[in-house]
Parts: sequence; structure tokens; C-alpha cells
Amino acid sequence: MIRSLVAVVLGIGLACSLSSCRGVQKVAPLTPKAAPKAPTEWDARAAKMPAPLIDTGRFLLTHGFGDPRNGAYRHFKILVDNGPERPILQAETSGWMLLPDGDGRRTAVCLDGVTYPVVGAETPADLAADVDRALAFGDRNPAPAYANFKSDAALLLLAIDGRHDLSERLISRLKLSSDPHDFVRVASKFLSRWWDQTLNAYLRGDISAAFHQAVRMKQFWPDYEKQARLILGSSWIQQMSHPALGGGGSFQAFPFLSQVGAVVDECARRIERGPVPALDLSALNRISISERIAKLIDRFDEIQSAGLIVPPAATQPSWMGDPVFQAIVKQDRAALPALLNAMENDSRLTRAVDIGPSGATGRVVVSVKDAARRAIGAILKWTNINDINGKPVSAEQIRQFLVKNGTGTKADDWFNILADDQVTPEQWLDAATRLMQPEIGSPPDQASNAQGPIAPRLVAEAVRPRMNPSLSDLIKRRCSELLADGAQDPQIEPSNVSLAIQLALLLAKWDKASALPVIARASDLAMTTHTEAWSQAEGFLPEALRVRIALGDRTVLYQYSQWLSSLPSAQLSQLDPKLLQTMVEQSGTAEMEELGDKLFLSFDSSLNVLHMPYTDGGVERFKRLVVSPLIHLGSIQRAIRQLLQNRDSLGSVTIDDSTTYSLVLSSNSRLVTEHSSRLKTDRLAPKPGESRSFRVCDLVAFTLSGLRLAPEFEPYWPDAAKDAGIKKLRAFVDLNAARLSDLIPSDRSWPRSYSNP
Repeated sequence: MIRSLVAVVLGIGLACSLSSCRGVQKVAPLTPKAAPKAPTEWDARAAKMPAPLIDTGRFLLTHGFGDPRNGAYRHFKILVDNGPERPILQAETSGWMLLPDGDGRRTAVCLDGVTYPVVGAETPADLAADVDRALAFGDRNPAPAYANFKSDAALLLLAIDGRHDLSERLISRLKLSSDPHDFVRVASKFLSRWWDQTLNAYLRGDISAAFHQAVRMKQFWPDYEKQARLILGSSWIQQMSHPALGGGGSFQAFPFLSQVGAVVDECARRIERGPVPALDLSALNRISISERIAKLIDRFDEIQSAGLIVPPAATQPSWMGDPVFQAIVKQDRAALPALLNAMENDSRLTRAVDIGPSGATGRVVVSVKDAARRAIGAILKWTNINDINGKPVSAEQIRQFLVKNGTGTKADDWFNILADDQVTPEQWLDAATRLMQPEIGSPPDQASNAQGPIAPRLVAEAVRPRMNPSLSDLIKRRCSELLADGAQDPQIEPSNVSLAIQLALLLAKWDKASALPVIARASDLAMTTHTEAWSQAEGFLPEALRVRIALGDRTVLYQYSQWLSSLPSAQLSQLDPKLLQTMVEQSGTAEMEELGDKLFLSFDSSLNVLHMPYTDGGVERFKRLVVSPLIHLGSIQRAIRQLLQNRDSLGSVTIDDSTTYSLVLSSNSRLVTEHSSRLKTDRLAPKPGESRSFRVCDLVAFTLSGLRLAPEFEPYWPDAAKDAGIKKLRAFVDLNAARLSDLIPSDRSWPRSYSNP
């Protein structure tokens, strides 16, 4: 998992509210200390640490770990990183300030053992007081400001600095292991932070600092690997690296450093080259296309991420939005020869990062080769630009593809991808999606929708003449292949069901008659045969059911009802609420009325609305369920009317202060704090500390008051005022029964779940 900017700041930072960080305070100037003893000569045993941790500390101190004996403990700001075209980001933290180097640069050893550049003024700090603050917080939820004191690195720094009184106090709160294998864990934490700092310097353009750090890491990395092998033992390493056990045939204890040599070479190249002027993209249109492509390829090493944090679930890396990358993609197929050459021969690195591959912790710098590969994929609409095994395609594989599919329109290219058995199902879906897009600039196809709204002409019209197979045949074939084992194999990949539904929905835009059987089979599998499949297909299942109904398949309502009715209560409460959308759209039908009663009024249902207010977490669950499109259902509205008459006690309401009040629920003594901007001016509000009753009808009325245009209601009002408000809300529900779902606030439509909060 990548180390995000937030993790770095919270991991090493002290809160800005530290009393010692407020204002400008005088601080004693740093003076040179007496030369410390050799790095390995520190009396850690006096701190009663396990011997393996002492040995680890001695090793680290000679391999890049900061030496606090050369500094003085202070509070200060460090330079964390800055993204492209963004200001430098700083973090308040603490550590041991070092004397400026020969160039006047100020650095400090922070609590993770890494030496960081310091910016701004330092302020006095009390090491013992900071340790006290760290120990004052509970282990389960320590304040981020002091959490990093409770780490192996901080413990080692205190011991190295001779503060055994403080290190022993930390030891009493830490679960220290005597396992020598912990060397890998402790070293990995330090090295990953050091690698992050080196990458941040590289990405923000501080090439000199990045080069200095990367050279040291490259020098020390073999020693770290050698020490890890020595401690882990050859037998253990052989087992862990064996392919039969999932290993790759070789062992690396710190695989995230595998790119350090490339970063050293890249920094050296950039230092030798010197700064380059910004590329004027607008001027490129005034030169020939070959010169334009050459200049863009030359600047591929300047491609940057749009920020240094990479979303783990992003559809594509942010750096693919870089202007240089986008400019080369606009050159279309004319850029392919130059990009293929870059894939094979360009050894440079960009200034962008991606999530590391499996087994490699942290971020990796994107190479120009990989950026060229992704640009080719963008030009060919080959989204994943991977082969059928999920590995990045080679330049030779791309050349073979171009020989086979290099002529014709873009529609032909996408048709050929859909017809290619060697590409991935995701590539089939991408090709089908592009074929079913409206054709830009073409007149609408009036003949296709003579009895309804005029439909736009689809890109796929260009390949309508192609037969044996036709486009419909291809999509049906791909759906059948994805669902081929559905009847025999209950372990069919849920993602295959999801992909098949999406392909079938695209087919419905093109050939409704052919699409219906495929949609029916895929959606039936998602609902019934495979209990896991719907969780993968949940985003597309409502649309599949809607299309089936629109195409005249009314039997789907019975199947849908049977499926939801058969779900175990625990699974039902975890259901994606959008899967209940068909109930709302088809409300009024006998199947949906019966299903609504089964789900929301039956005693044994986890979504029983009448019983929900009395259950653990039921107050929040009730609010999420009622103020949603489900309020359109007759079963929900009947439950609302019944509950508005229920004066059973749920607990009490107590005013905390002028802006908040607390609900104490008698079912579980759970305290729920609510904020109200009306408390200050509401004449019906009780005084702070005063309690009033909280009833079932109050919960329902307060929930309904969240609808647009609904009468006001506050749970802290006296009973007489609440009864009057409930009467108004009953009238409001009766008057607006047919349009209650239209009155839901836009930000409270479908919640993420109806499960316990």
C-alpha cells in the first residue's frame, strides 16, 4: 500500500496546538557537541531493550539512521513535499536539530529516524514533556501528534541519545519482541520513510537532495539485504522464495528499494543536463508533425502526477492528464513509431509516480518506457494495455497487433479488439463501450426510432455491414464465454457476471431482441445461482432489471421478489440499497407490494421498520431507510403512519449547551449527540442540563422533518409542542404521499447501506 502524504504528516507530525509551538519563543543557539563515540558504541543495554533491537539499532546507525547525539531536541517545521504547480507543503513536528551543513542547509533527525530539511524557525521543546504527552493517550486511540513516540525508531533515538529514563518509560508501554526477525520490520519502516523522503525531493524538483539520498540508499541497500538474509536464515528464505509457495524464485527483504539505482542514474542525468525551459505547447502547432512528436517525446521525462497521492481505485493514473502526455495522444497513430521506439530504447524516468506492483511497498517512479506504453494504449483505445495474462504488453506484441488491425476506422479497431480472443474481457468491454457511443457530428438516425425520440447515430454503424460474425454475434459470444460455466460451476467469477451484464446492456442499445436473453441469464445468475455475484454486479443490476421490464419481460418481477425474499437477514441488512430501486420503480404491482410487506413489515426481517427503532443502532438505521426513495413504497408509508401514533419511550433528550443536545437511548444506554443551530433562539428549548422524553413518534417525526417543505420538528420540544408538530407531519405525509420521494434532500438519496452504524 502506498504511503500517502497524509500518512507521512500524521506519522511524524506534532499537532499545531502544542503549547511550545505557539508564538515565537527564544531558543538557545545550537553549538557543536563533543564528537560522539563510534556509532556502535552506545549503551542501549542500560535501557533494558531486547538484544535483537539493540543489534538492529547498531546496524541502522551505521546505515543512514539519524544520530540524535549530533543535535538538540526542538520543535520545527519540515519540508514534506509539494505537488506540481502547488506550494511547498510543510508539517510541524519535533526532533533533533542538527548544525547547518557547509551550504547553510538546516536539517533535523525526526522521530522516524529520517533526516529531513527544516524550514522556518525552530522553537524550544521539552523532550520529557513530549514523551509524557505520548504516554498520556490510550494505546487504542493515541493522538496523532504523539503517536510516533510509541515506535521502535523513537525508542532507539532516545536510547542512542542517552535518555534511558525516557526510553525505559516507553518500554513499559510497548510490546517489544525478542525475535531477531524483527530486524526486517524495523528496518523496513525506516527505509520506506527514507525512500518516501527521497522520492518527494525528486518529484518536487530538488534533484540534488534526491541524488544525495538515493546514492546513500543505493550504497546501503546490499548491506540491508545481506543482514536480512543472515537473520532470517537460508532455509526460511528458500521456502519463501519458492514458486510453489507463491514466491518469485528470488528473495528481497526490501523490494520497494529496487528502483533506487534507476533514481540515482536519473538524478545524475538531470544534474549533468541542467534545467530545461518550459515547453511551449501552443508553438508546436506551427512545426511539422514529425518535429512536434520528437519534441514531445523529448519532454516525456517531465511528465508529472497531478499531486503525489495516488488514489488506490483510480481508473487511470493522474499523470495521464499531464499536458505533454495528452499532446502526444492527440497526434494519434502518427506518434506510434516514436512511442514504440521509446518503449524499447528510452531509459529515462518521468516525474510521476504510480502505485507499486504487488509485493513492492510504496510508490514507484514511472519510466518513460511505461509512459510511452500507456500513450500507445490511449491512442489505440486499448485501456489496460496488458496481455491476456495481465502483464504489460511488449513493443513487439503491439507491432503484431498493428499488422493485424492497423487499417480501417476507429470503429474497425474496436470491432477487431472485440473479436480478438487474446485480449482481456475488460478490453472487450472497453471496445463495446466505445462502439455504442454517439457518433460526434453525424445526423441522428431517424429510422431507428420512428415511434419515439430520435436516437443519435452510434459509432457502431460503421461496422454494421460486417458479418460472420456480426457485432451482435460477437457481444453475445463474449457474454456466453463469461457465463459459460455458470450452470455447472457455482464458483464462477463474480466479476464475469458483472462484465456480462455490462456487455448485454450495451447490446440492448444495438440489438434489443438479441440482448434480452443474455441480460436475463446474467442478471438471474447475479440474483440467484451465485450468492456472491450480486456484490460485484450491484452497480449494474438495477439497470439490467429495468431493461428487461422495458423489453416486456414481466417475469423478472417475480424472480426479483423471490431473490430478495430468500436472502438471509444478515445479508439483507448489508445489501446495497440501490438494489431496492426496482421496488420503487415498479411500486403498485402485486409482486412489489408483497415484497415490501415481506422486507419492511415482517417481524423476522432485519429491515423491519416497525421494530427498527428499538434495536441497537436502530435510530440511525431508521433515518437512513426512511429518508430515501423507499419512502415512496406503500409498506413504508403505512409503517410511518403507525409509528407516528406510537408513544413508547426510546429514552431521553438532554441539552448539552447552546448548540448540541444528547439522546440517551434506553435500549442500550447509547449516547447520540446531535447539533442544532436553532437551540440558541428556540423559545421551546429547555435549559442546559434539563431532560425531556424521547418517544418512537418523536424519532419518526424528526426524521420526516428532514424532507424538503416538511413542517419543523425538534425532539427536545415539550410533549405538547411535539404532539402538535406530529399532527402537522401526519397531514404532510397524507397530502404528499405520491411525491414524498421527490422531497428527499439531494445529498440523502440512496445511502451506502442500511446496516448498523
